[in-house]
Amino acid sequence: MSSDLVTTVLHRASADPSLTPEARQVILAALEGEDDLARALDPRSSADPDGTTPGSGSGPGPARGQGEPTRAYLSSVTVEGFRGVGPRARLSLTPGPGLVIVAGRNGCGKSSFAEALEVAMTRGSYRWRTRRGVWTESWRNLHRPDPTTIVVELAEEGSGRTVVGARWPAGAELDAMTSWVQRPGAGSVPGLEALGWTRELELFRPFLSYDELGALFAEPSKLYEALASVLGLERLEDARCRLAGARRELAAPKEAAARLARELRSVLSATADERAETMLAQVSRLRPDLDAVRDLVTGTGPGDDGEHSRLRALAVLTGPDTAALDEARARWRSLAATVAGLRADLGTVGTRTTELLAAALHLHRERGDGPCPVCGRGVLDAGWAAEAAAELERGRKAGTALGEACRELRAVERELTSLVPQPPAVLVDAARAAVPGAAAAEVAWRELAALAEEPEALARDGDAAVDRLGERLASASASARAELRRREDAWQPVAVRVAEWLVHAERARRRAARLAAVTAGATWLRANADELRNERIRPLAERARRIWALLRQESNVDLGEVTLAGVTTRRRVVLTASVDGVAAGALGVMSQGELHALALALFLPKASAPASPFGFVVVDDPVQAMDPAKVDGLARVLAEVATGRQVIVFTHDDRLPDAVRRLDLPARLVEITRDRNSVVTVGDVSDPAGRYLDDARAVAGDRAVPDHVRLRVVPELCRMSVEARCRDTYFGHRLREGTPRTVVERAWAAAVGTRAKLALAVRAGTGTRLDVWLAADPRRQAALGVCAAAPHDGLRCDPRAAIRDVARLLRDLGDDRDR
Repeated sequence: MSSDLVTTVLHRASADPSLTPEARQVILAALEGEDDLARALDPRSSADPDGTTPGSGSGPGPARGQGEPTRAYLSSVTVEGFRGVGPRARLSLTPGPGLVIVAGRNGCGKSSFAEALEVAMTRGSYRWRTRRGVWTESWRNLHRPDPTTIVVELAEEGSGRTVVGARWPAGAELDAMTSWVQRPGAGSVPGLEALGWTRELELFRPFLSYDELGALFAEPSKLYEALASVLGLERLEDARCRLAGARRELAAPKEAAARLARELRSVLSATADERAETMLAQVSRLRPDLDAVRDLVTGTGPGDDGEHSRLRALAVLTGPDTAALDEARARWRSLAATVAGLRADLGTVGTRTTELLAAALHLHRERGDGPCPVCGRGVLDAGWAAEAAAELERGRKAGTALGEACRELRAVERELTSLVPQPPAVLVDAARAAVPGAAAAEVAWRELAALAEEPEALARDGDAAVDRLGERLASASASARAELRRREDAWQPVAVRVAEWLVHAERARRRAARLAAVTAGATWLRANADELRNERIRPLAERARRIWALLRQESNVDLGEVTLAGVTTRRRVVLTASVDGVAAGALGVMSQGELHALALALFLPKASAPASPFGFVVVDDPVQAMDPAKVDGLARVLAEVATGRQVIVFTHDDRLPDAVRRLDLPARLVEITRDRNSVVTVGDVSDPAGRYLDDARAVAGDRAVPDHVRLRVVPELCRMSVEARCRDTYFGHRLREGTPRTVVERAWAAAVGTRAKLALAVRAGTGTRLDVWLAADPRRQAALGVCAAAPHDGLRCDPRAAIRDVARLLRDLGDDRDR
């Protein structure tokens, strides 16, 4: 059922174009379980191309117990010292489908068997839960309180005879019950866990008492759970709860961020800081720039034109590089001195003298020795030429040195100018914003910059200006740092709250895609839940309506749709009805008897669901508050259910056994009587074989029946009696051996004719062949002849003698319950 549900959801979700692949993935993962959903929502994982959850295989796995499971049938219930049963009493049953009516007056102990069976299998009783004080004080039999034991024998398909027991030590309280289980070929194991039916007993609980029958509609959510669990719908509810939980977890950062944002808006509005204004704009946006917020909080982002950025820049502002400035000024002064000295040296020669000496040397080279053309007195000879050339070389070198020194001096002058630029914008802005000390620092800076336009003045007289700028700039920076500290002291608590908001906002941003998928999945599941639930319940509801149609005998209430609605604590089963064609709520228009009938109509399909491992259904006192017409309907319903289940009904009302007899329904009737000191006796009133034989006796003894009719009807009734006993014997033995029911039913269906059916029963009961068994007593062969041939050819002997032979054959065949 669970796998079917997953497949149904898969198909429906795949056909819905509004769902994203991620949403479909989380829906299916939620249906699979917590771990699958966690993997689907793990940001490190991703969906496979086919939309399945990583690690969960290629799709929904096969259903556990897909198809009909192996089943267990009741073989007997033995009770001693419990409730109304004193000395040990045993209710023997034939395992396999069939109807058993256990009747007896009130107080005879019949309900003690029903309750003992429930207690042994579940360690509790519905009556004890609802009226615990009364029932738990009188659970031991007054006449034989010790020992107190319950032994339930089961016939399990595939394994055979299984025994479930419960015992209480002498004087022990009810809660001191010791349970044990014994399977074929193994010793007893303490507890009921060895049965492996803990979950199945919750889902398909096969016990229904009168108290539970009347209370079925008292708690709508309980009825919902009972039906939904059988249909596997608890998996749907579990998935919805998982998605709701995942959504709460994923949405927690977003909700926390929204809550903190609301608180922050009032805080930021009252904070006198331009960062607060910027932050307020961000936290008010639908998609804030979280990187910008982080930069504002940490102070690591690019600056802006705000006052805080201005103060921060001023706090770290430094003036011109005084070391480089001092070094350049020193170099200027040195170079200036060098230029002055070189110019002095060049002054002794002069440029014109140099030109004249060069011309005279040129003339000497052309004309040779001779008088000086300038003064006429001197002689331009070789000695003069040598001295003149040397003088000319010294002048040339001095000129070259002076030119190089002048170039270096101009370079240092440019460097001095570049080392003192105009005041930076941050200082100018701070001065305009009246930051303390900024205006004075700007003036000092401009003075130094103006002085740098005259390098000689800066080099010779700049010390005071440099010192003055340094002092004023240090003062302005100190003021900026003080203001920053004051602002930071006020901003820090706000920044902490913004940082807290940022953590949640970033986490919400990371979870946004997963939250969207989970929200879409949860919304889709909620929107489709009713349709999915009612699609699942439809077969059960149709069966309930069919049962109601049989039970409603002469009632003017017609049962309509049976649907499931609501979520969590508001879940309920919606039952519609019509009274004489007018629509109405079922529970509001039904009498108590009709409500009991409706409860049965819902219980029987649930308890006999195909997925149930219990081949039996036990109903205690269902007839109370039913009118006679409904009792006939109940008999028909029970007989119908008994075609596929072992149905055991306990009743103190003679109307149900009477209805079974009157309607000629196949059923075994058992009577329980109670004598003094709680001695309980279990005896057959009739079983199908006995009833058919009683009918044959009645026909044989009725003088009003024509002979030709008698001679054909009596052997037919004998045949039906033998075949009914053969069926009980064969089914009982084979199911106790653990033979699967389907195998038993196929073999029985393949046995055509009374002889073949008798052969199966003899082989199962005695282990011998039919011919050997028949040869052991000639009257057996005669009885078989009555059943096999006489229905076709007519009886050729005394009908009463034939009936005696058949009765002896039935005794020889034995009652499987007496094993």
